[in-house]
Amino acid sequence: MRLLGLSSQNIENLTPEQILFLTNQRDYAEMITKIGEGKWKGNNLISQDETQGTQEITVPNVYCITNLADAIDFIYPERFNTPHFTSRLILASTNNQVDEWNHQIQELNPEISNAKELLSADILCEVDDPHGILKEILCPQVLHTFNKNNVPQHVLKLCVGDVCIIQRNLSKKDAITNNTRVRILSISKFCVHVQTLGVNPKRAAIPRIRFKFRLPFGQSYQLRRTQFPLRLAYCMSINKSQGQECDATLLDLRLPPFAHGHLYVGLSRVRNSSNVAIFTESSSLLIGSRMGTAEQGDILPITTNVIYPELLTPINITVNLAEQTNDELDNLMQHIHSDYNVDDDDFDGVTMI
Repeated sequence: MRLLGLSSQNIENLTPEQILFLTNQRDYAEMITKIGEGKWKGNNLISQDETQGTQEITVPNVYCITNLADAIDFIYPERFNTPHFTSRLILASTNNQVDEWNHQIQELNPEISNAKELLSADILCEVDDPHGILKEILCPQVLHTFNKNNVPQHVLKLCVGDVCIIQRNLSKKDAITNNTRVRILSISKFCVHVQTLGVNPKRAAIPRIRFKFRLPFGQSYQLRRTQFPLRLAYCMSINKSQGQECDATLLDLRLPPFAHGHLYVGLSRVRNSSNVAIFTESSSLLIGSRMGTAEQGDILPITTNVIYPELLTPINITVNLAEQTNDELDNLMQHIHSDYNVDDDDFDGVTMI
């Protein structure tokens, strides 16, 4: 993400406020670049495990919050009337955290009293059940427990004004694609009317579609769920947020990042360094004398940075693909496929854009 600068080329014409702004932007840009490269060291590095590719680091230059109410006030100071409300985003490490945040923010929606619970239709696939015994076992309470990250839940609670993401590619022409953020305009029995966010918003009617996924036990049963391809998106996982540009972000680090580059992604969704804050536990802070600093008011959050240096090293490809035949290229791709042990089931129903 490219940070904002100033158009003036003559530093003599800059005001003290502009100089301070540029200094903060430069320091923040240097910090997130080094974090992304795994080179954020010196006094900022607490410990490092080169075998696991993890670092325990401090993150200066970022506003830090430890109180839930203060965190909500930062990201949505005027609740649903906050300017550029749809351009603000909470980021979390795990899907459980994402669901918790989405529920909390949805409760602030003025239309929450008119929320509707949209139930999915679920049946078992590829299973011999002539007497309907398994169908009787799958009561709503059981169906509610079967979820997968890229599949909507059995009970989908939505209300007008909610911000959601699309979970499947529906129309590339109209930009109604996987991971697109939209806002709900109305809800009916057979479709949900939404509007995309951004400069040129487009309206669309989202129908129920079918999802297939295997149940967690035995992998021999496949469930087919018919549901609206929507999920609340006041909060998104750090992984899902790649490619998003926001006016402000709240990065929840109560559970630290656990994958390569996640911390860099979470810190680089904004263009103004003053519009990002970290929400963490009080026990994950270095305060004053604990850092050995003279200023007792200094507060620095501690978190985990996961970086695998080999993934940042350019790969020298010696094969001249222009001279290879289609059969040779197919064989090459099969070798790559087998080397990485990719399971085709992992990509069931997902369209790469």
